[in-house]
Amino acid sequence: MGFVELEYHEAAYFITKAANNLTLTAKKDRGLIIDFAIEDHRTLLKRKQRYEKRIQKQAEEKAEDNKRKQEQRQKKRKEALAQQEGETAKKGVSIEEMKSVDELKEEFRKTRSRGKKQRIKKRIAVLLGNPTP
Repeated sequence: MGFVELEYHEAAYFITKAANNLTLTAKKDRGLIIDFAIEDHRTLLKRKQRYEKRIQKQAEEKAEDNKRKQEQRQKKRKEALAQQEGETAKKGVSIEEMKSVDELKEEFRKTRSRGKKQRIKKRIAVLLGNPTP
């Protein structure tokens, strides 16, 4: 087994055609078997490393993109919830300042916050004369 490196492609092609199956011994059953070796092992290894690095970078970029999209979705949800909470949050009117039971019930229906719902229930009980301990 041997390896020959040639500078020109044409010369390598010519040698491959001329010397393939050429017999150098008296035995006719064994001839030279010549083939192109386009790249050596180190080049293949470098190519593989570049490929793996590119795949890893693409995966990281995809993960960052997914994270960014998730953050944008969460931000939109928060804005939608804030908008749903209605005018009470925008006006700065606290639950304790609300005097109407109907207004409190409407606020209770709009909000998703568990703590706020508890405060609204407590305020309604106080307005109806059923204070909780």
